[in-house]
Amino acid sequence: MAHIDVVEAKREDWERDPFILTEAGGCFYARGVSDDKGMAAIFTDSMIRYKREGYRPERTIKMMLNCGKEGPNELVGAKYMVDNHLDHISAAFTLNEGAVGRIDPDTGQYTPTTACRQARNSIRTSRSK
Repeated sequence: MAHIDVVEAKREDWERDPFILTEAGGCFYARGVSDDKGMAAIFTDSMIRYKREGYRPERTIKMMLNCGKEGPNELVGAKYMVDNHLDHISAAFTLNEGAVGRIDPDTGQYTPTTACRQARNSIRTSRSK
C-alpha cells in the first residue's frame, strides 16, 4: 500500500518553510522529503514484471495505491477500504509506506524512530546516530 496523492502545503501550517530544505537536530525538514512516490512506482513496476514474466507466487499479491490519505476529503483511502472493502485488502503480510525505524542487525529487533517527530516531512541525515 502506498498513497499517490499530492497534498497542498501552506506556509502558515509549518514550523519551517516547507519549500526550503533545512537540516536541524540530525534531521532534514522540507515538503515531501520522506514521501513514498518512489515506492508506489516500484510496487507498480514489480506487479507489471510479475505478470509479463508469468511469475506465480505461492500467495496472492495485492497492491493498493490510494488517494486522499492526508487531505480532509479522503477519496478511496485506507480507512475507506477497511470500512467498505476489507475483504479486498486483507492479507497475511503487508508492506506499507510510512514505517520509520531501525532494525538491529544483531537481534532483528525493530525500534520505531522518534527523533524526527514529523516523519512524513523529515528524514534523519546520514550523520545522525
